[in-house]
Amino acid sequence: MLRLAAVARHLGAVGPATVPTSPSGSAADASTAKSRVGFGIIGAGDIARQSFAPSLLESTKADLVAVCRRNIDQAAEFADQHGGGCAAYGDALALLADPAVHAVIIATPTHTHAE
Repeated sequence: MLRLAAVARHLGAVGPATVPTSPSGSAADASTAKSRVGFGIIGAGDIARQSFAPSLLESTKADLVAVCRRNIDQAAEFADQHGGGCAAYGDALALLADPAVHAVIIATPTHTHAE
């Protein structure tokens, strides 16, 4: 909950993270940078594969930056298939600690969510 409050404060105070549109990182590229939100997905299974990941990959305002699945090999496979450069975690707390993650989609089965 504290992490979510910190993300909300960050986005409210300074807006989403600025991500250069070109990998070169030159000054000219900085002038064309877009404000984007880095998303993490906890529960990188079928619903994330069929819905959330494709939506994030098509977005002009968000990036898929991290995924989490209990099986780290399956998380890494998901990361490779959806964006290539996103981080893969086998632990949700590690994903939440990633500074590139500004918001999180919880895509685990509903019965596993906290009340």
